[in-house]
Amino acid sequence: AMGAKCAVINGVEAGVIGDVLSFFGAGPARSIEPVDHGISNRNYGVRTDRGEYVVRFLANRSTASVENDIAIQRQLRSAGVPAPEYLRSVIGPYIYEGGSGLRAVISPRLSGITPIQITPVLSFDIGRHLGLFHTSVASLPRPNNASLMNPEANGFEKYARQHQHRYESFRKIDLTS
Repeated sequence: AMGAKCAVINGVEAGVIGDVLSFFGAGPARSIEPVDHGISNRNYGVRTDRGEYVVRFLANRSTASVENDIAIQRQLRSAGVPAPEYLRSVIGPYIYEGGSGLRAVISPRLSGITPIQITPVLSFDIGRHLGLFHTSVASLPRPNNASLMNPEANGFEKYARQHQHRYESFRKIDLTS
C-alpha cells in the first residue's frame, strides 16, 4: 500500500486527479489512494504507467510558499538528504490551477514508512534529520520573517555556523547496524 488511507476520497479532487496527471505528463492513473499524513493539504498516492506519485492539493498555500518548498527540496537534496521533488508541468509551472479552483503539485513518491510508535532510536533519528534540515537549508526565495522555517529569521543559521561540527557528526551516524 502507498500509505495510510483517508476514510473517503474527496469527490471533487478525485475528479480532477486525471487532469493534474495530464498537466504534469505523468500518464493516466492506474490506482488512487488517499493518504492521511497531510496536516492541511490533501494528498493522494497515485500509480501510473510512468511511476508512483504523490498528488498534493494545496489548501491555504500561496505560490510563495510553494517556491520556498522547491528551494528547500533542492537544498536538502544537494546536501544528500532525501526530499520530495515537485515536478514541473509539461508547459513549465509547478502548480496545477484548475477551473474548479483546486491547486495541486505532484512529486515522485519517496519510499518509507510511517512510524507506529516513537522509540529512542526513532527519536534520535528524527532529531538528526531535523538538524540536517536546519544546517542544509540556508536561504529561501520568499522569506517570511515571522516563520520558524526562515533560517535568517529564526536565528538558527548563526547557531548552526557556530556549532557546525556537532551537525557534521550527525551525518556520520549509522543507526541501521
